[in-house]
Amino acid sequence: MNKALVASIVLALGFTLSACSGSGTPVAAEPTIVATTPAAVAVPKPGDTITTMDQVNAAKAAGLGFYPLTTGGIVFDKTQPLPDAIKADITAPVVQAVTQSEGGATEAVWQAVASASDNASTALGKNVIVIYGALASLTPGGEAAMYYSAYGAGGDSDLGGGSVSTSRDAAIAFTQTWISGQPDATNYEVVVAN
Repeated sequence: MNKALVASIVLALGFTLSACSGSGTPVAAEPTIVATTPAAVAVPKPGDTITTMDQVNAAKAAGLGFYPLTTGGIVFDKTQPLPDAIKADITAPVVQAVTQSEGGATEAVWQAVASASDNASTALGKNVIVIYGALASLTPGGEAAMYYSAYGAGGDSDLGGGSVSTSRDAAIAFTQTWISGQPDATNYEVVVAN
């Protein structure tokens, strides 16, 4: 092909395109927007750790619960006992407070227990009772021993005072009996801080 013919074709094409714009400037092609459907999110299984809102929504749509962690959260079946990972997260601040108090029943320990119970109750939509052990004396100046007690959101004194025992199993048994006497007994979850 000769150079004059190629130049004529290029000029003719340029004039044609600029004539289409109406303003003498070339028209940019409009982007094409293709409608897409979001990718289906697999329904997480109880015990799965999830990190996106799509996963949270899929879990909730399937009737599963979601317990938030600092990053992401854990899926759980509302009809089953809580997964160990959730129980560990709930009780971690209690264990830390007891350790920092060298095992003693201090105000910091009590605050950690109350906060753990209240926060978990809010997150789970259930009444969470935390059973914990700490060194204490039942009499002023008396010898300290390991005592176990239960605390639930709202701080029911019948539960707290009645559950105090030198036996963890006895504190758990008292707590289970106390729960069975509640009108909404199925809406309780017991976690034990080790």
